[in-house]
Amino acid sequence: MRHIIDCLIEHKQSFSKESLISCISKLGIVGSYLTRNPDKTVYIIKTIVPEHFTLCLYYPSVNRIEYFDSSGSNDTIFFKDSIPFSAKLITQNELLGRKKKCLEKEITDFNVCMSLTSIFTEAKFVSINTKDLQISDDDAYCQSWVLLYAYIRFVYPKYTTKAALEFLHSLSKSQLYNLIVCWWKYIIYLPTEQLKKTAYIEAYNRLFS
Repeated sequence: MRHIIDCLIEHKQSFSKESLISCISKLGIVGSYLTRNPDKTVYIIKTIVPEHFTLCLYYPSVNRIEYFDSSGSNDTIFFKDSIPFSAKLITQNELLGRKKKCLEKEITDFNVCMSLTSIFTEAKFVSINTKDLQISDDDAYCQSWVLLYAYIRFVYPKYTTKAALEFLHSLSKSQLYNLIVCWWKYIIYLPTEQLKKTAYIEAYNRLFS
């Protein structure tokens, strides 16, 4: 996983006492999921909000941003042809009689949306996770949740957005906590020196091919 380096963009925006800083490296903050098919390229962007780490997945081929916050958001999501949509944003725009990019409800989500849609012009933004996954008082693993979500989406088992959320939402409080602790241990004890060896990388790739 890449650290926050070689920043091309550092965008700061504040609408109240809270502020958001998002920083995108040359390959995306935690890397980018690139395929031979450019239509399937996804940029993985770790997004920093006050005292918390979250994640944005940017799909350039369709100009869409999926925002994942392990603490959940106050939205209602529905899927059409496997694409997530915000029901509350649609309702808000119908009531206002004009089209807005961001749901004007939670200040942090609103700041993230306004910042990212100014970086990726006219991108469609949806906050996809509507359940608090960190419900255990001992769960302070927001950075680990960010990496875990990217992993189950693009490495193993390569779930779709809908399938990944359904899986996480099906878990109990104790199951969620056990899952993230095990994942944290996996990251901490991962033999990173081995990752520099071609033979190790090839063997690892074969596991998930």
